[in-house]
Amino acid sequence: MAMKWFLISSFVKGPRPGWLFGHVPLQARDVTAVPAAYDHDRSRDTSSARDWVDYFGHARAAFRTMRQARGRVGLITTFPQLAVCAGLLKRTVYWRRPLPVIAWMFNLKRPYEGIKGHVARFALRAADRIVVHSRAEVTGYSRWLRLPEERFVYVPLSAEVPDVRWEDDAQRAPYVIALGTANRDYRSLFAALAQTGLPAIVVAGPSAVEGLDVPSNVQVRSGLSLAQCHRLVSRACLQVIPIAEVDAPSGQVTLIEGMMIGCPLVVTRCAGSTDYLDDECEGLMVPPRDAGALAGAMLRLWHDPALRVRLGGAARERALSHYVFPSAARAMAALLDEVAAPAPSVRVPSST
Repeated sequence: MAMKWFLISSFVKGPRPGWLFGHVPLQARDVTAVPAAYDHDRSRDTSSARDWVDYFGHARAAFRTMRQARGRVGLITTFPQLAVCAGLLKRTVYWRRPLPVIAWMFNLKRPYEGIKGHVARFALRAADRIVVHSRAEVTGYSRWLRLPEERFVYVPLSAEVPDVRWEDDAQRAPYVIALGTANRDYRSLFAALAQTGLPAIVVAGPSAVEGLDVPSNVQVRSGLSLAQCHRLVSRACLQVIPIAEVDAPSGQVTLIEGMMIGCPLVVTRCAGSTDYLDDECEGLMVPPRDAGALAGAMLRLWHDPALRVRLGGAARERALSHYVFPSAARAMAALLDEVAAPAPSVRVPSST
């Protein structure tokens, strides 16, 4: 009998899993979502006690559902919090029944420490595969969790193609755009923009710019819809993604969507960017916390239309080939089949 998979994800609110599972070849696999009855705020640095109650309740609902299912079952989680809760339940309450667990979208700003770290190490031993979206995370999480690197799988993050028209360079407006709240280095960006005098729009939550001196050539906006953000990117002369803590993958969705839109990019060289584009090929990379290098890269792109066209076009081509849902769906399908495959039988030689 084929494996029946259940999905718990904070952004799936109904029994149809949607997301990657609407793309061939995943349509042939039996996947049902256990709906989330709460909202997951990814912009926060840490999860509150209320958040953890929601995550644990979601995982417990999944285990209750799986207990009623016939045949072989497996669990897919997204985000580390749900993986930890599911692993904890598997190792303490539901350990008698074989249950493969795939922890997808495992991404943390920083590994848990103290008691949370001990709990995570205990719980995540229950995960058969942990899927990360940068190669640097494989080594880092392996050491932190004390698990073999073979337990981790690197799959590039995927995103839905933004519903905006691709503007050629001649139609773009003369401004710099920067988006995002989590782990952004707006201090260095503001210093660079003050040096250059380039007009810029920064879309971020108030916490991301709190206490910073905003140059007069910079507009700070918040509360915009995703469609409005995509429109701003599609019209911008160039996009900057400045990252503060470079060992923590951040800004990947913003990066991928910017590449899909074809906006020329300046990005911090960090764990979240080096796997997704090559310097001078699909964008320009700068060292972390270096306002001078950031200013130089922005001015270079600002004054070189041919470079903008080359980098933006190459980025768009790479993103539409590698970072879309069908690409990730193929990786998911292969992983489901690998984990669901029955273990090979071991033949014990007869004694003579």
